[in-house]
Amino acid sequence: MEELRRVSRGGCLISVPNEPFFMLSNFLGGKNVGSWGNDPEHLHRWTAGQFLSMVREYFEVERVLYPFPWVLAVCRR
Repeated sequence: MEELRRVSRGGCLISVPNEPFFMLSNFLGGKNVGSWGNDPEHLHRWTAGQFLSMVREYFEVERVLYPFPWVLAVCRR
């Protein structure tokens, strides 16, 4: 996040999968069924609150969007 803040000139858009909804949509769609929809390539499983709390440590969050199953933060330095 520090590097993203450093290289962004004015603002940025940051997004993550919204857990547990992302896992649920994977599971119901038949993806990663053996791991209950959990994507093995994802290193973190962010809830919207966890994600926004972390982003607010580095950016001013101007707007939050929730297109299923994502969380998007429109940010300003």
